Amino acid sequence: MMKLSNISLASISLDSSTCADIICGSNGLPVTPNSIRIIGDFKAQIGHVDHPNLTKYVDCFRNKNERVTLVFENLATNVPDELDFLKVTKQMLDALWHLHRVVNCVHGLISKDCLVWSDGNLKLAHWPIHLLTVGGFALGASSIMPTNMSFISPEQVKTPGLQATQQGDIWSAGLALLKLMKPACKISDNPSRLAFCDNSQDVLQQIEGKLDDSIVSNSSMWNEFFSLALEPRPELRATLEQLYAIVGLKPEISSTDPLINPLVPNRFELEQQSVQELNISEIYYLWRLSIGRNFESEQKQDDCPPILKIPCLIISEKQSTKQTTDELQLKPHIIIDTSPKVISLNVFKSDIASLDERIFRPLILTDEDLLINQYRRRRSSLITNLEQQPVDSSITTVGTECNNVGGDMHVKRTSFESITFADLDNLSIESSNIQAQINESAKAQPVVIKESDFAYQCERIALFKRLLAGCPYLKDQLKREASVDIPPYFRAQIWAILLDVSPEKSRKLYETIDKTSPLATDRQISVDIPRCHQYNELMASPQGHQKLTRILKAWLNHNTPEYVYWQGLDSLAAPFLLLNFQDEATAFACFNAFIDKYLKGFFKKDNQLVVQKYLEMFSELLSYHDAALANHLEKLGFLPNLYAIPWFLTMFTHVLPLHKILHVWDRLLLGDEKFPLCIGVAILNQLRQELMEYNFNDCIVAFSDLPEIDIECCIRDASHFYNSTPDKLINLKHNDISPSGEEDGSD
Repeated sequence: MMKLSNISLASISLDSSTCADIICGSNGLPVTPNSIRIIGDFKAQIGHVDHPNLTKYVDCFRNKNERVTLVFENLATNVPDELDFLKVTKQMLDALWHLHRVVNCVHGLISKDCLVWSDGNLKLAHWPIHLLTVGGFALGASSIMPTNMSFISPEQVKTPGLQATQQGDIWSAGLALLKLMKPACKISDNPSRLAFCDNSQDVLQQIEGKLDDSIVSNSSMWNEFFSLALEPRPELRATLEQLYAIVGLKPEISSTDPLINPLVPNRFELEQQSVQELNISEIYYLWRLSIGRNFESEQKQDDCPPILKIPCLIISEKQSTKQTTDELQLKPHIIIDTSPKVISLNVFKSDIASLDERIFRPLILTDEDLLINQYRRRRSSLITNLEQQPVDSSITTVGTECNNVGGDMHVKRTSFESITFADLDNLSIESSNIQAQINESAKAQPVVIKESDFAYQCERIALFKRLLAGCPYLKDQLKREASVDIPPYFRAQIWAILLDVSPEKSRKLYETIDKTSPLATDRQISVDIPRCHQYNELMASPQGHQKLTRILKAWLNHNTPEYVYWQGLDSLAAPFLLLNFQDEATAFACFNAFIDKYLKGFFKKDNQLVVQKYLEMFSELLSYHDAALANHLEKLGFLPNLYAIPWFLTMFTHVLPLHKILHVWDRLLLGDEKFPLCIGVAILNQLRQELMEYNFNDCIVAFSDLPEIDIECCIRDASHFYNSTPDKLINLKHNDISPSGEEDGSD
């Protein structure tokens, strides 16, 4: 397990702007709050970024009054005593290269306060703020400024409200590096003193920034570097490529560079050597479980003097401060306070220290029963042979084979020399005992309780991390454990494995599919998506709308002409997008594989026969398990085609909220095409008492808005129906319907 003594988290909060008077946009739809926009951008573009010279951001969420909180790794700001200036310069340039070329954003807030250190290595902090706030627009300003303005670029000083640029980042980074190399250089608090210099030589002269060999070796190279980086005229300022060349370095193109791989890698890429460690994202996830309450309650309140809490505006009766759309104006700039609030991990460290450390190294035996039984038989046979032919006990032990060749006794070591049956048995028992200590009390709890149980999730995350690292070889063991429950932290990866989706193949396929060309169904898609699970922050964000549109268009183009767009496809794709928000390719591949497995033929232009056959099988299944209810509904004339088509066409995503769908699909993905029918029967079984007393009109009213369903009970009943249904009762073969739309007469 990773040592937690050096792990620290911190947070900063941003107050997003609101436009109370603007209720609807030009398209007639509600305006998306800026806080929702920020969260969508974070999940899509920031949360997955993992670069050695950029601080890691792990979460972004909304608080009261449209305040947004960012959580990130907290690192030391103290400059190390000894610095390798060439190494530090390379790390700064690598960070900017990744921001400008890969993440495609600017920092905009670089100053000496943004330089943090991890084991002597430089990292840039606060790099996502400019991107998330759209340069300050989401905060009600035309631009953003750091609290320390000494490092802002000349062009921003000369033109108030000007957006930060990549060339501006180079100026700020150059000034920050020079301050590291020569702490005695005099950088004024007033940035205008440098902004109006004629050239870089004037800049270096004014701040006394010239370097000599007493400060750094090869001073001529460094003076050339800073002369080009600190050119006050942006059009003459050096580019990153030029700065790399001056110091004799080249940019490192990572695997996430768009020139190599335009899509973001996800957490499928688990390295074998790290399966026993907790990374910072896992630590944050488990910390949220350990505190067991709202994040804000863990944060220290600002020590704000009472005088500053007095309202700055007092409104008299019947007086309004509302502005019309034309009157709304952005501030020229807003100063961002990037002072981090350190998050206390004391409760988390105490809770995790109380656990048996061995749960983070779970024992996984491939075909363990076969291995143990084979060894037991081998040992029994060996002991029998030894009893029949006595030998010197000093050389014959369990785990050896004895052969008598030419009258001499030879000891031949078996393949089990390194592990005895007793060792294997003890390891298995010990592992079971450790897991039993956690599982006994947790297994009986509902899934929602288990998902918030700190100790239980620690054990499940450690176990599934090991299983995921061993897939596809450990897929059977993964499925066996997934049948107990699926930890939310690894749900996206587990679903993809259950659907036989390969992330690498998915990316290559997704690159080749047209996702932008106009389609005849574009208008219907644009109408459906703004109504698709809009209570969820990610699905309501502009990023969510754009991603869902691309996934649906990619699916249509990939499956043309076999399939067409049907309403409900947006809801069906939503769970996969929610879990893979940073990886459209995997979301698309899972969506496509899911339809191919469970809904083949449902989205043809003429799907009447396919749907009708499916409903007939549903009626047969209901009659088998509850003949009385089936007869009652049939007498009323309340047939499945009046209520069940939306269930199966969207696999219940149209009638259940996403948090319930995740639990339903956790079990559904472990079954075959028959299991969705069992879920439908389980829903009716849960409503049985009311349905038996309803008339036709009552049923119509009840199913127009599905009553509250106990998902835990529903899944349990569906599993019972699935296991107790004879295989021959329902023979689901999607190929029973021929392409011409007529039933295939073959047996």
